[in-house]
Amino acid sequence: MSTAETRRFPAELVAAIDDAVTARACVGFNETAKSIYLSINDADRAELLRAELIKLFWNYTAEDGGSLIRDDQEFNIDYAPFSFVIEKPGTEDGVVFLLFKESLIKVVSDISPRVVRLGCCHTRFELYSTVVCGWDEVVDFLPQAYDAEPKRLVRDLSSSDLVPSDLSFWFLRDLNEAPFGDDGFEEWRRYAASVYLRILCTEVEPDKTLLFRGLPVLRVGYPGVTLAITPDSFRELHLLATWVYENKREAETRHGLVVAEIVRASMNASTADELTASGFRGILESARHAYQIGLHQLSKDALQALADLRKSVADETSKAADFTRQMTTSVAGALFAAVGVLAARLTLAKDVEAFSIVAATVGVILFLYVVATAKSGWCFISIQRGLRDKWRERTRKFLSIDEYSALVDRPAKQAENTYFWTAWMSILAAFFAMVTVASMSYPETFSSVLDWVLSLCVAALKMLCRTSSEVSAWWISLLAALKV
Repeated sequence: MSTAETRRFPAELVAAIDDAVTARACVGFNETAKSIYLSINDADRAELLRAELIKLFWNYTAEDGGSLIRDDQEFNIDYAPFSFVIEKPGTEDGVVFLLFKESLIKVVSDISPRVVRLGCCHTRFELYSTVVCGWDEVVDFLPQAYDAEPKRLVRDLSSSDLVPSDLSFWFLRDLNEAPFGDDGFEEWRRYAASVYLRILCTEVEPDKTLLFRGLPVLRVGYPGVTLAITPDSFRELHLLATWVYENKREAETRHGLVVAEIVRASMNASTADELTASGFRGILESARHAYQIGLHQLSKDALQALADLRKSVADETSKAADFTRQMTTSVAGALFAAVGVLAARLTLAKDVEAFSIVAATVGVILFLYVVATAKSGWCFISIQRGLRDKWRERTRKFLSIDEYSALVDRPAKQAENTYFWTAWMSILAAFFAMVTVASMSYPETFSSVLDWVLSLCVAALKMLCRTSSEVSAWWISLLAALKV
């Protein structure tokens, strides 16, 4: 039996299962992506089901009370119910075959397939993540991710996770091609309508009540996992939800406008049916109009904010460059003074104690001067970082993270890195100048201190290098050479 033949839609098998369900002979049913689990308490219907499976060449197992039933054995009603585990034909990756529409949402939410072949679907419909079509239809479909974050806008306090994190399975790619009346599509849109209400509210309370925070606050009873509304109402609700979430940057503003309009238009509604009774066309038009008015004002605010931001960035980079020049000037002056002190010390007698004190003091003061100059620059940069965080919040509505990084963060960080590198090099140079002046002013004291430091290093290395005598001896000999 070829793969194509085993994958043809098993209409007779579905009819046999439907007959068992209608006659209440099916006491258990569950369909997954790869298997079907049935429990039937009627021997004749169990025999009919087995006959259909044999004709289809589908693998299955049948049990009565825990014992396997072979193909040549009859079903004994005394051992009912009879359990069937039916394996569907193998499929390629990302493709799922389903017999019953009731399994659509559960299976797709578990594994997110690229293609769902649904037995009762006669007209395909494309979502962003999945295409749903018939068993024999040829499809060429590329999934797309829908970039939206409903959990960021809707606070879900329920224990059932009623607000989805991904909307790719809940939005149609083309609403105009929606096959209203098709069994597969009608099953999907009942669930989708409930999802739309949940992602448009402000908060889902612990008892699953949908809260719309406007003036006044509107509370609507939980619509359930499915919501039956007319095709026109579904179109309007779909357009409203996609308008809110089509632009990630503007979603928060649009969501707030839609919530306010829903409260204004349906302030007396207490159930989902009452909320959807009047439709959503007027709500969408009012929200769009309010958004355009706000967008005009936002554009003026954005231009002013961008001008202020550009000036702030220019001032910050200019100040950082000034601090870098000051740092360079200070270390140059310190080194020049240190060279002068060393030259004077070399021309005087070694026993001039007063000059040694003055020289050492000058070296310390020059080092502290360079450190203080570097510290003032670091304080300025720290203040500017705090200001940049405030600018990020102010411009978040009209500048993305990447745009803000290109306009503000990168130029500022380049100036900061230049300053930090210059400051550290200057501090190190000033430190070595101070040490050099001190060693020339008090050579005996400096030699004693150096011997003490090197002795500590030798002791530490002996503790750390006990396991490697060669390494320890090498380091000790090196430090001994330095002491000499």
